[in-house]
Amino acid sequence: MNDFKIITATLPDREHEVAEIWYKGKCWAEVSQEKLGCFDIEFYNHPENICWKISYNDAVNALEKAKNRLSNNNRRNPFQ
Repeated sequence: MNDFKIITATLPDREHEVAEIWYKGKCWAEVSQEKLGCFDIEFYNHPENICWKISYNDAVNALEKAKNRLSNNNRRNPFQ
């Protein structure tokens, strides 16, 4: 799990904050919540290989951490 880094960001094309998931220094996925309670995931192409190879448990844990971070941030700044 140490290979993952989660960064929350405000992007100009999004209404709400997103959580970018970086794996070994490369952006792997982005979790967003454009509607309260509805999360979306966008997976990025690997910049050097045909596909990503990541431990299932590590990937699921990273996605959950990103979702929880967005949920916690939205409790402080609820949807209008």
